[in-house]
Amino acid sequence: MYEYIYGKVAEKSLNYVVIDVNGVGYKINTNVFSINGIKEDTAKFFVYLHVREEEQTLYGFLTQEERNMFLRLIAISGIGPKVALAILSTMTVSETATAIITSNVKAFSSVSGVGVKTAQRIILELKERIQKSEEAEGLLLNGNKAQTGAVSEAVSALMSLGYSKAQALRAVNSVAKESLSLEELIVTALKSME
Repeated sequence: MYEYIYGKVAEKSLNYVVIDVNGVGYKINTNVFSINGIKEDTAKFFVYLHVREEEQTLYGFLTQEERNMFLRLIAISGIGPKVALAILSTMTVSETATAIITSNVKAFSSVSGVGVKTAQRIILELKERIQKSEEAEGLLLNGNKAQTGAVSEAVSALMSLGYSKAQALRAVNSVAKESLSLEELIVTALKSME
C-alpha cells in the first residue's frame, strides 16, 4: 500500500520515529541503524504496513535493502515483524546476509527472541534466495554460485576489517583456489586489493 513516507522528523526514540507529513504524524517502527542514520530534519523511510485484526503497524527503514531483508524474514513461518526488527537491529543487512550464506546459527541465536531452531529455519529458507540475489547483483563472481567453507570465512574476515561486502566478495572470488588455506586466501585477497 505504501512505498515510502517522506517528511519532517518530529520525534526519535530507541525503536521508532515519527515522521510529520503535512501535519499528519506517522509512527514508524524501525531499527537502530535507521534511527542512527537520520542526519537531517527530514527523512525518507521505505515502509511496510503490517495489518492484523486489531491493529495496523508501520515498519520502515532508510534503505530499500533493509526493507527487502525485513520482508524476507517475515515471510518465514514463525518470524513476525518484531523478531525481524530485532534481527535487523542487531546485525546490518550485509551481516545478516553473510550469516545466512555461511550458515552462522550462532549469529542469529544471539538475537533476543531467536532460538537455535528458528535460526536454522531462517538459514534453511533464505540461503538459496540470498545467494541468487547476490549473484544477480554481480557480487558472486567467477561462477561461484555458492559460498562455502574458506571462501565464506575469508569474506567475513575481510568485512570485519572494514571492507564492504562487495569488495570482499570480489577480492576473495578473484583469488579463490581450492588449494589455498583460509589464512592464505585472506592474505592473497588482501594483497589483491592493494
